[in-house]
Amino acid sequence: MRHPIPILVLAVSALAIASCGGGSALKRPRVEVDPSTLDVTMDLEYSFNVVNSGEAILNVSAVGIAMTQGCDGDEPGIEPFTLTIGNGVVLPVAIDPRGMDGMGPDGLSALGITVQFAPQAVSCDRAATVTITSDDPERPALNMTIRVTKAVPNILANPTILDLGYVMEGQQTDGTLNILNSGLGDLFIDKIAFSGDAGFSFLWGCARVDGEPNTKPIGIKPQGQEIGSDHCEPLRIPRNSSFTVPVRYAAGHGDKANAMLILFSNDPRFDAQAGRGLEVELRANWGGPCLKVTPTPIDFGSVVVPRPKVIAVYLESCGDENVSVSDVRLSEESSQEFFLQLDPLGAFNAANPLVLSPGDRRDFRVAYVPQSVQVDDEGKPLADIGTLLVDNSSPRSTVEVPLTGLGVEAECAVCEFEVLVAGKPLAEGSPIVPMTRLQFKDRSYDPMLGGGIAKRLWTVDQPQGSQQIFDPSAQFKDPTFTPNVIGTYRFMLAVENEDGCRSDCERIIEVQAPEGCLVELTWNTPADLDQTDQCWENADCGADMDLHVVHPFASGSRKDPTSGEPYGYFDGTYDCFWNNFRPTWRMDFASDPRYQPSLDLDDTDGAGPEIFTYTIPEPDRCYRVGVHYYDDHGFGASYPTIRVFINDSTPVYERTLSKAMQTWDMWDVGKVCCTNVQAPFQEFSKTNGDPVIVTKYNPLEP
Repeated sequence: MRHPIPILVLAVSALAIASCGGGSALKRPRVEVDPSTLDVTMDLEYSFNVVNSGEAILNVSAVGIAMTQGCDGDEPGIEPFTLTIGNGVVLPVAIDPRGMDGMGPDGLSALGITVQFAPQAVSCDRAATVTITSDDPERPALNMTIRVTKAVPNILANPTILDLGYVMEGQQTDGTLNILNSGLGDLFIDKIAFSGDAGFSFLWGCARVDGEPNTKPIGIKPQGQEIGSDHCEPLRIPRNSSFTVPVRYAAGHGDKANAMLILFSNDPRFDAQAGRGLEVELRANWGGPCLKVTPTPIDFGSVVVPRPKVIAVYLESCGDENVSVSDVRLSEESSQEFFLQLDPLGAFNAANPLVLSPGDRRDFRVAYVPQSVQVDDEGKPLADIGTLLVDNSSPRSTVEVPLTGLGVEAECAVCEFEVLVAGKPLAEGSPIVPMTRLQFKDRSYDPMLGGGIAKRLWTVDQPQGSQQIFDPSAQFKDPTFTPNVIGTYRFMLAVENEDGCRSDCERIIEVQAPEGCLVELTWNTPADLDQTDQCWENADCGADMDLHVVHPFASGSRKDPTSGEPYGYFDGTYDCFWNNFRPTWRMDFASDPRYQPSLDLDDTDGAGPEIFTYTIPEPDRCYRVGVHYYDDHGFGASYPTIRVFINDSTPVYERTLSKAMQTWDMWDVGKVCCTNVQAPFQEFSKTNGDPVIVTKYNPLEP
């Protein structure tokens, strides 16, 4: 009897030969799903297609679904998953290969299938298997896993950091925070905690436990606060829904400000019992592109009809990135008595905006020409009002500046004044350097016969850290004033005639850094309720801090533990401070004060400033900078600020200590390298980033 194996081998070999070379290729179907995933996590419904990626007709004989994972507590016989075949198709069915429609008389291009999930009383992770049975020789039973996850909430904040942009001191701006639930279950927020800088507030519109509506904004305080079940019912946000939180920041200063909201909820990602919640930060004056408009508001005061009054308005890039200005305009509701004179800005529009680099300032003019005196039904004067709108690329995309002006008859006093330096008029827009003595000449007059100026008051908006006052007083007709801090000063005069009619005028003067190096020290002593008073006779009317700038040749017994070199403070030759305010450091230029350092101002009665200048410093030298709390005069803790300028009015270094200094503390700030463009200032700090404070630095033991 012959063995059949050789015949089988020949048949297989013949088949292999027929499928390679000159014979026709073997064609097979191939079952696939579209989308192609075989492990699906769905919500309530999922649809897909069964397709044929092979080269022969695919015959699908059955499609079924079976539960593979359920929940404890499910009733027997419940089928949460159901399967539907689209378009009334009855199995079995033939599916044509892709791109070859019409090969079979009853062929389809795809078989549509929908899986639905009916929500159950018990929520847990569930799974089912969809099985597609066909004549695919490789995958006759294609299995697909369908999952439904537990219906849990998912809390999100949009944005996660709400940046309100730049807000000028005395102004406010509003923003919107959206709390979203992107999960499958209802989100409940039962507590919100908040803390941060004063000035931030928000509206938390939850239902109060006493049934009253929540309509009053909640102010944020540095010490922190929270709202919980004792005040509010839990806030419910359904799935795929959101809750809006209005936010406001009213600026009490122009510095960076931030606050933190923490939302405690039933989102399982955050363990509320362990004190964890979704954190959302609120910011203002933080950085990026920023635009400041000065003055804000623009108040023309009383202007005699029909005389024009023009105020210079400045656009300043106050951030650390370029800011683009696309339009400057008046709102449609503005009085027709206001006019813009934008020629100084040049041509610009949305397609070709005006770009300001950090620190850049550009000016234009706003004019007010009252045509008549406006009064209300009771005969009281009505002001003309308007709004200046500046569209820009900062987070505060449109800066709004209020405009006000009051048209009056000629019997009102006319406010005018002149500014002199060394007896000569200071031209409009001309900058000055610190410690330039300004002489003010009041040219105001009352145009009415027999009238006169009965009252006058000088005021000034000055940079942070400056506490200067008019000499001899703010009521004196022609006072003097000595700006001592770098920045923008807005001088204002209000005059009133015998009839009580008031008129206002103003002048903005820029104080810029002089050539060379300038180090500026100011300080804030909270216990000193009047830091503007000057100690003509009482030497104890304010805290006394001292600025020290030390040459590397300085010596002394106290040494820096990090470098081993002497601190050098109170060195009689190489420390420039109150007791050695004009040392000679360069003997080769001993007769030229430009080559020698100078402490231009020593302040002993609180606030400062103290100013060090060095017009032509030594090349490649670095000088140690320190702040010594010489005597608190009974006022206690104080907080100094150091600013360093080199040939420019933008500081290369600026810092305010957040930790209080006490008497005889020495803040070892760092080193200023006046001729090093790449690294002009090296700050000293501890390994944890804290400033270096040397306690009990006795001036008798340098």
